[in-house]
Amino acid sequence: MEKFRVWITDGAIHLNEYEMALSDVEEVIAYKEDNFTIDTIWVEVHKKESKIYFSEDTPGFNEVMRDLIDAFSGSRADWRQEVLKEPFAENRVTIWKK
Repeated sequence: MEKFRVWITDGAIHLNEYEMALSDVEEVIAYKEDNFTIDTIWVEVHKKESKIYFSEDTPGFNEVMRDLIDAFSGSRADWRQEVLKEPFAENRVTIWKK
C-alpha cells in the first residue's frame, strides 16, 4: 500500500503524484473526524472542480500547514485551537477563502 505524503514546492501543493497550484486554491478548511477513542484532524484544500485532503497523520502535515498559512494572506493562524476546542465535535473552520 502506498503511503501518502504532502508537501509544497514550486508554488504548488502535492499529495503524492497529485499537484494543485497554490494560485488555483479557493479555500482551505480544517475539521475533526470522531474515531470513537481519538479525533483526527483533516484539512481540505479546494479549487474550482476538485479538492485534496489529508490528515494530521500524513507525513509533511505540519510543514504544509505552516506554508499554507504563510502563502495565503489573512489565513487563520489560530485554526488548530478552534478545531480542537470541543472533543468529538467536527468544529469545521475555514482557514482561508479567496
